[in-house]
Amino acid sequence: MLVTNPLINNAAAAAVSSTTSLHHNNNNASRGAFIVMEGVDRCGKTTQCGLLLDQLRSDNIPAVAMRFPDRTTAIGAMINQYLTGGTDLDDRAIHLLFTCNGRAIVLGMVQQSDVGLPAPDAVIFLDLSQEEAQQRGGYGEERYETKDLQIRVRQRFQKLQQLDTQVPWHVVSAAQSIEEVQADISKIVEKTMAQAKHKKLGKLWQEGDYVAACMQEKNKNNEEDEDSEKEN
Repeated sequence: MLVTNPLINNAAAAAVSSTTSLHHNNNNASRGAFIVMEGVDRCGKTTQCGLLLDQLRSDNIPAVAMRFPDRTTAIGAMINQYLTGGTDLDDRAIHLLFTCNGRAIVLGMVQQSDVGLPAPDAVIFLDLSQEEAQQRGGYGEERYETKDLQIRVRQRFQKLQQLDTQVPWHVVSAAQSIEEVQADISKIVEKTMAQAKHKKLGKLWQEGDYVAACMQEKNKNNEEDEDSEKEN
């Protein structure tokens, strides 16, 4: 199963799985791969997910597409109105809508909200700088597509990559051509699907790992604050 997973930004999600159920993770039955595709706005997640799904289906591999937020539902339509500037909501209201739609939106709560969920077999991070993203068509049409926020989102992804020792992260430069990005992703997916057949599906952020990661990040932030105070 291949899935892309958003943090605070709007992200597309695709899931690719074999005909065996994910519920088979407690035995040695073959299963599909669960892969997360991440990235800032306008990095090409929707395009690459579509291309990958088409490729897998052409190879007779059953594929399922998912999207977060899912704008096809009633709640998703409300989120879409908010993201595109059609309505204004306070932070608590939009957080609840995102949570009901399937994902948490508050950046600082992402890890905690994911504890115990199925762990992906791999994360594909489509890396794109804010400057490059800003040059792409449609940038700025949605509420969260601002320079400062997109820089913070990219930094958060990079920090999660450092903290997450459980799931393999694969960084793909989204500044390449569509065809080059597609080729890189295909290699990662092919390898991951082969490996996933023979291992159990894990869980995200086991409690001990989550606490250790939080403490590591807290200590690092304290050190940065101390260095900043010394400079001032």
